[in-house]
Amino acid sequence: MRNPRALVAVTAVTAALALPLSACSSGGGSGSGSKETANLPAASQLLGDGATAMTAVQSVRFSIDASGQISGLALRSATGQLTRAGNAQGKASVSESGALVEINFVIVGSTAYIKGATGGYSKVPLQVATAVYDPEAILDPDKGVVKLLQTATGGRTVDRETLDGQAVYHVKALLAQPVLATLVPGDSQSEQGDLWLTVASSQLVRVSFPVRTASGGSGSVTASFSDFDAPATITAPPS
Repeated sequence: MRNPRALVAVTAVTAALALPLSACSSGGGSGSGSKETANLPAASQLLGDGATAMTAVQSVRFSIDASGQISGLALRSATGQLTRAGNAQGKASVSESGALVEINFVIVGSTAYIKGATGGYSKVPLQVATAVYDPEAILDPDKGVVKLLQTATGGRTVDRETLDGQAVYHVKALLAQPVLATLVPGDSQSEQGDLWLTVASSQLVRVSFPVRTASGGSGSVTASFSDFDAPATITAPPS
């Protein structure tokens, strides 16, 4: 069996956030194209519409990038696909004892499968990992991105932009610490973040925010989301 600390960190990554890597910094979402500074929708409307839209999402591709000196935060990057049922697959890079460990992961039902740089997959009960993170969290309306949008406060619409070829609204808001800690285990306080929601569907396609941990680490996390409701066939790897 692989090192339990690496297992827990990677399974946490599976649901997270993403998250979900098409972005890598809190300031990298401006995109290109014209910006509108007047007659923009209110942030409260955009966040509410976004929460409604994300409630209906059944599957998503995610990418996550964490940068900086973030002691106490194992995740460094991850990419993969996730379903509302909690099934997931992808790759992750985690920090363990000062070294980066690359791991493949698959989660099906109540079982996690973890594969390091060498050897095959190890089968592990999912509850080993959920002590740190619930893999259904990202699409769970009571925990994940829906809750993030619902609990964001002090929002203001910055502009209308073009991001990865699609029109989006850029919103700045204070993101609640309890939700951030669910999405990114280790974050210790509420953070002023940036969110990008599509004009056409109101879906959240990117969120970026600074991270500060109880152990004094600081940095930033960017999570990107795409391929909403794309077919997702996630099965256990061959034993």
